[in-house]
Amino acid sequence: MDVKELLQRYKAGERKFAKAKLNGAYLKGVKLRGANLSNANLSCAYMRSADLTAANLRGAKLCSTLLRGSNLNNADLTGANLESIKLSCAYLEDAKLSDTYLKGADLTGADLSNADLERADLSNANLEGANLSGADLSNANLEGANLSGSKIAFADFEGANLAGANLNGATLISAILCYANLENSTWKNTQLRFINLKNACLSDRNIINGNLHLIWQIVNNKTTSLNLKGADLSYLYLENVNLESFNLEYAHLSGTYLNSANLKGANLSRADLRDAHLMSADLRGANLFDADLSDTRMSNANLSGANLSRADLRNADLFNANLSGANLTGASLNSANLGRASLQGSELDRANLNGAYVCGTILPEYWSETELLNMRNRARVRYG
Repeated sequence: MDVKELLQRYKAGERKFAKAKLNGAYLKGVKLRGANLSNANLSCAYMRSADLTAANLRGAKLCSTLLRGSNLNNADLTGANLESIKLSCAYLEDAKLSDTYLKGADLTGADLSNADLERADLSNANLEGANLSGADLSNANLEGANLSGSKIAFADFEGANLAGANLNGATLISAILCYANLENSTWKNTQLRFINLKNACLSDRNIINGNLHLIWQIVNNKTTSLNLKGADLSYLYLENVNLESFNLEYAHLSGTYLNSANLKGANLSRADLRDAHLMSADLRGANLFDADLSDTRMSNANLSGANLSRADLRNADLFNANLSGANLTGASLNSANLGRASLQGSELDRANLNGAYVCGTILPEYWSETELLNMRNRARVRYG
């Protein structure tokens, strides 16, 4: 079949072109939406700006094919051989690329958002400036790949091989890197937010990016002699970490996920915890003197015996939290949610509860009904 016959048959409504031999064909700007080209040979074809939306290219051979700027959204390329393919600035949103061979492929500036690249071989591929948001790259081989300047939000790299990969200047938000091999990869000027590095493999070279190495140390309990005073740990994923008795004075933890974290006895005095997530966290006996906890989510947290004097807890969610025996002297609890929380035995001298919600709250036993009524009238406490 030659190009002329292909286009005539497609124009006539035919879509089945499985095993077609079109290697080296000139198909610039061709429209083959929804065509079945499974197991076809399109190696070295010139297909710049082609429209292959939702095309079936399973098992196809596209070695060194030029598809710059082409549309392959929703296309199925499962198991295809795409070695050295040129897909710069191509659209591959929601494309199926699992088990594909993309070694040395040019994917600079390509849109691979929500693409399935599970177990794909992308070794030495060029993904500079590519959009990999929402993509599944679990168990993919990206050894030596160039991911510099790429956008990686909510992508899954679990078990992926990123040894020697270049991630300089990339932006990683909520990316999963559990069990990933990151040995000898480079992360200069990389933006890291909420990434999961549990059980990832790092090498000494990764220490060049101090923040990456610090996150890895914390989530994998490699914290011996770690000094976190004044550390910038904002917007990180640190759920279930063990930081018991650690010195986090003046630390920056705004927006950080610390749900179910062990912070028992930790020093968090004057720390910035604005908008942090501390649900079900263990903060028993922690020092939170003068800490900023405004807008923090702390439902079900255990803060018994904690020092929260002069702490800023405005708009904090403390629903069902245990604050028994806590020192809240001079604390700001304006508009805080204290529903079902326990304040038994806590010290609330000079605390500001203006607009706080205390429905079902276990209040200090020394508060008489008269004192509570006076406080409701004075501080506008919402009670039931």
